Amino acid sequence: MRFSSFDPVSDPERAARVWRAIEGDEAPTFFRSWAWMGTWLRLLPAHAHVEMWVAREGGQDVAAFFTGARSIVRHGVIVSRASFLNQAGLPEDDALYIEHNGPIVRAGSHASIDWDAFLKEMGGGWDEVFFPASDPVDVPAAGDRGGYVVTEQRRVPSPFVDLAAVRASAGGYPALLGKSTRAQIARARRLYRDRGTFRLQIARDASEASDIFDELVELHRVTWEQRGQEGAFASVHMLRFHREIIREHAATGRAQLVRLVAGGKTVGCLYNLVSGGHVAFYQSGLRNEDDNRFKPGLVCHAETISANALLGHRVYDFLAGTSRYKTDLATGVAPVVWMRAARKRRRFWIEDRARDLRGIVQTMSRGLRGSTGHAHAGDQQGRR
Repeated sequence: MRFSSFDPVSDPERAARVWRAIEGDEAPTFFRSWAWMGTWLRLLPAHAHVEMWVAREGGQDVAAFFTGARSIVRHGVIVSRASFLNQAGLPEDDALYIEHNGPIVRAGSHASIDWDAFLKEMGGGWDEVFFPASDPVDVPAAGDRGGYVVTEQRRVPSPFVDLAAVRASAGGYPALLGKSTRAQIARARRLYRDRGTFRLQIARDASEASDIFDELVELHRVTWEQRGQEGAFASVHMLRFHREIIREHAATGRAQLVRLVAGGKTVGCLYNLVSGGHVAFYQSGLRNEDDNRFKPGLVCHAETISANALLGHRVYDFLAGTSRYKTDLATGVAPVVWMRAARKRRRFWIEDRARDLRGIVQTMSRGLRGSTGHAHAGDQQGRR
């Protein structure tokens, strides 16, 4: 496998041509589609530094991905030349929350990136390379490679619903759920139907999708402000990015905007990203209810999952997170990992030892507080 790279910002037509040729009809997940990558590339800040890498094997391009490079400083003293898979390493990227990250690979090629060869091809201009929110099979495995070490920084479950199982279920999607969750959804449905017409709307074009998205953003804002937080859409870059996605891809159903209405009033809105039969639940806006028997989130997802099963999609993915509603509604779970390849620098060794020491001190401190009868509690915060 041989690697070559070029500047995709100065030659976006070439970047689009190469990526789309490898992607084929549809990417396995929207996050690796040109729909996502092309929008990300087009909206990059002027100070971003990005390269596009192409892997070639057997006389054809078999895989591609981007790397962003920038210098970072941790703890005020640890300086590093860092690179990031399919990100520029800027705060704007963090706001977008890419998941199921990895290279785009040509269907049928069975190509697997030789990451050791790639990191060697990068030369000596890096200290660490980050592989954020990735599928484990598509990024380097943890281990000592001699000149550098790959570590797993984080592993988070990504709950999902097998839509083929929904289609095969005689009792539909609810029959696949636990007794308590099934009962909560059934009761909430009855209560919503008592209000009047109960209807799920899936946007058919960009205009309808934009209308649902605007309502979703407002509902989302209200919910998170009540919690004393800004919510996902406080970022101007985030809003601009997704308005572009919706404008370009709502008509084909790849940007899926859903609204559930009961008695003429919106129960909630969902925003999903669809590619290759993979439906990724990206964000929601739900109407708050004073009566906790109403379950806007559970009901919106249950209706949307059933609708996507009828559309013939293969999986409804809640994306990474351990929120109760995700695990209650899922039929399976897969991991998402954050990996880091780091050269054996003395400053990194010192940083790791300091982190280990801090962990020991925190553990001892918690033990002392526990022995005096004081409970230790952590704050919980989720992005979805």
